[in-house]
Amino acid sequence: MSANQPTAPHIAPPNHPPDYWRQLLNALATSCNLRFRSDLEYVEEQRAWWATYHLLNPDNTNANYLGMDNGTSQDIAKEWAARQSYETLVTLIQQWTQAASQT
Repeated sequence: MSANQPTAPHIAPPNHPPDYWRQLLNALATSCNLRFRSDLEYVEEQRAWWATYHLLNPDNTNANYLGMDNGTSQDIAKEWAARQSYETLVTLIQQWTQAASQT
């Protein structure tokens, strides 16, 4: 974990229905023929779960980082990380679209 990450875990998911951001992230990735994976890690010192999402790129053996966040449960951590990852993926798609329109 890097030094700039929050140490206090989220105790509740964002104010949306359960799985809201995970479903949005999945729908957006699927609509663009993209895949992602999520990883979970429990950090005992922080008493928090950390979730990380990576975009899987078939042309690259390395997964590209999308977002990471924490929570007091696995579901809370995954939901906050999905929210961050969704925002990152929207930005990437906008950049790709802009770059494609300039060629």
